[in-house]
Amino acid sequence: MRFIFQPAEELFPGGAAGMIEAGVLADVASVFGIHVWANPPTRGIGTRSGPFMAAVNGLHVRIIGQGGHAAAPQQTIDPVVVAAQVVLALQTVVSRSIGVTDSAVVSVTKAAGGTADNVIPRDVVLGGTIRTLGDDVRTRVCQRVQEIAAGVARGHGATTEVDIALGYPALVNDGAATERVWRAAHQLGYADEQSHGLASVSCGRSSK
Repeated sequence: MRFIFQPAEELFPGGAAGMIEAGVLADVASVFGIHVWANPPTRGIGTRSGPFMAAVNGLHVRIIGQGGHAAAPQQTIDPVVVAAQVVLALQTVVSRSIGVTDSAVVSVTKAAGGTADNVIPRDVVLGGTIRTLGDDVRTRVCQRVQEIAAGVARGHGATTEVDIALGYPALVNDGAATERVWRAAHQLGYADEQSHGLASVSCGRSSK
């Protein structure tokens, strides 16, 4: 048995490639990963067969307008206003471009632009993340993000530079390995037959 601690697990290419090159997986038949998560109950674990953790794409959108004095907005192309419209429009990617049985998240998490209260800046930069479980959905979401950002900006006379950075693919749990975890949980008294196949099991020992 070998314990492996991977650094930079969300930063592509992260630590996995270097660790594999260093030989940590030599003669290893199976890998069982543990991810600390705040949502399950205390002393609980969660798992299931198939897609479980989402693929990651970094999102960076630069909106380029025309700066000027805040007292004369008609002489500018205000990237702050455009950025606000882009953020709102991106909320429709999942609700209007992705099927109800698919999973995706588009989150804009930061916005930067401007240097003074009375100056409309030339550009605004948005940042965020895209999370998906399926490859087809991943491609579709990234495509729609680019189209919507460019379309909204164009409608206001602005332009965009959209950079969607490729991250890790979705984590897909092996069926046999997941079943092995469930059997071990049952044998140790950490789960009962009713919980088999659900997303979580209790880690508190039963009274049996």
